Amino acid sequence: LERYYYPPVNFHSVWFSEMVLKYLQLNGKKVDFNDVILDVGCGLGNHCFSLREYLPKEISGFDISKETIELLNSFTNSIIFRKVDICEDDISSLKGKFTVIFSSDVYEHVDDPQVMLNNLHSILAKEGVVCVTFPNLVDHGHNQIKSIEEFTKKLDAAGFSEYKVTVVEGLSLPYRL
Repeated sequence: LERYYYPPVNFHSVWFSEMVLKYLQLNGKKVDFNDVILDVGCGLGNHCFSLREYLPKEISGFDISKETIELLNSFTNSIIFRKVDICEDDISSLKGKFTVIFSSDVYEHVDDPQVMLNNLHSILAKEGVVCVTFPNLVDHGHNQIKSIEEFTKKLDAAGFSEYKVTVVEGLSLPYRL
């Protein structure tokens, strides 16, 4: 692990990255050298660092914390870390760029979840995949999802036409994908 991560290692994030990749693979998407990957709300970059072993064409991480992005850029230049607010910043130059977009436990904290989904759709490549995860529906963040139907309406409004919403349970914490 020291080869890929700077201390302290967040083992839950490493495990979670692998779980998300497993679910993508079960649904027909295997991350490989052709992919241009983005982690929206990358935090300390654990997902980005764990994805390096798949040797994608490019990995980027966006986060709203200037200090976090500066710290991450001091560790590596093989991953593009940028300070970006997915709801507020102009990302039009990235239209259709990313083949894989992750966003783990960010949706429930953004100012406008619909704007976030709209922007994710706009920067997704034509045959790309997006994986948005969020924790259980009970009191976590200010944008709580009341039902799967509510979320699918937002996906439709953003322009997504093919999607699968899966409830993942039986883990140490229940997650909704």
